[in-house]
Order: sequence, then C-alpha cells, then structure tokens
Amino acid sequence: ILRGESMARRTAAEAELTRRKILMAANEVFWDEGVDNAALATVAKMAGVTRGAVYWHFKDKHAILNALFDELSIPLRQPVPRNACLDNAWTWLARVLLNTVGDDTARKLLSIMFLQGPTGECGIIRDGLTRLRKQFMRQIAAILESASRNGEISPDINLEMVEALFQSAISGLLYECLQQPENKESLIRSVLESLLCLIKSPPEHLLKVSVASGNCPNT
Repeated sequence: ILRGESMARRTAAEAELTRRKILMAANEVFWDEGVDNAALATVAKMAGVTRGAVYWHFKDKHAILNALFDELSIPLRQPVPRNACLDNAWTWLARVLLNTVGDDTARKLLSIMFLQGPTGECGIIRDGLTRLRKQFMRQIAAILESASRNGEISPDINLEMVEALFQSAISGLLYECLQQPENKESLIRSVLESLLCLIKSPPEHLLKVSVASGNCPNT
C-alpha cells in the first residue's frame, strides 16, 4: 500500500510538473508569436512534451490562457505585508512593481495582457487582465484603508475616488514600463512618489466633504 501511495504521489507530482512546463512554454510562445498565431504544437515542442500531453492537461488554447492568467506566479500577486505603515507599504509597492516588470515571465504575461491588441482571444485576455487588476487593487485598497484607520491619511479622503485614480495610474504605469523597459525604475518611483504626496495632502476634490457639498475644483 505504501508503495502504491508513493507511486501515486510521484505520478501526481510529475503531472503537475508537466502542466507547469506547458504553461511556461505557452507564455513564451504566446508572447513571441501572438496568441492568434501560436500553435499548440509549438507550445508542446517548447515544453518538451507531446501534443497529447498538452491536450490531456488543457482542452484548448482558451483553457491555457485562463490558466496562465490565474495560476502563473508573478510578483504583482504577492500579498501586502500585514500591519505595515504607509511608507513601508509604499516601499513594498515599489518593489512589487519593479519585480513584476523586471521578471521575464511576469513581463511576458503582462505584455500578452496589455499589448496583444484586438485578437480572436481578446475577450479572454481582457477578462484575465480584469481579474489581475481587481486582485491587485484589493491590495491597494487594504493599504489605503489601513492608513486611514491609523491616521496616516485624512479621514475625510474619499477612498473610492482615490482607488479609481490609482487603478488608472497603475494600469498606465505598467503599460508604459512594458513599452519603455529601460526607464521602468524612474517611471515607477516617480508615479508612486506623486501618488503618495497626493494622498498625504489631498486636494479638495478628493475629500468626502467636497463630494457631499457638490464643490468642484477650480478650472
């Protein structure tokens, strides 16, 4: 019985390793050739497995794309440190973004999401990007809510508006870093420093009282 259990565990581990190889190969092929043009035969060859092995693990290209977006380990998915002060959380945020655009696997996955353009798989790509964005924005929300509770930012700041602003800023930042990788560090630090100044000294239109009273910033 013990031998059978050991063999079963080894078989499961081997299957998981094969699945991982396929995902890593698909990430490379989809990035290099474009999702529409990529053939699963090419993925199989790069992974060092048969086409049958690819289809055993994944029904089709759609299934591989979904698995890539949900399972591939990238720094952007790291959890924010618990009980970190605002400045330490910002240091963590800068490191996560730098590691994400600097990591080869993560950069190629984000390039598929951001830069593939309109393709036959655009719905899956868009949905994958949406899921990743929501996951990351939960981290941003946790940072801002903690800072608000700890009195590090004004209790009158409109967190909903600030989070929407952050979502646009971070999405644009990642896009620019993919387009201009040589400037990624300066871009990330500049944007994050600006955002930190913004929430520490928020303009009137980012305060709850401004929304409640119907005030608008001067134009």
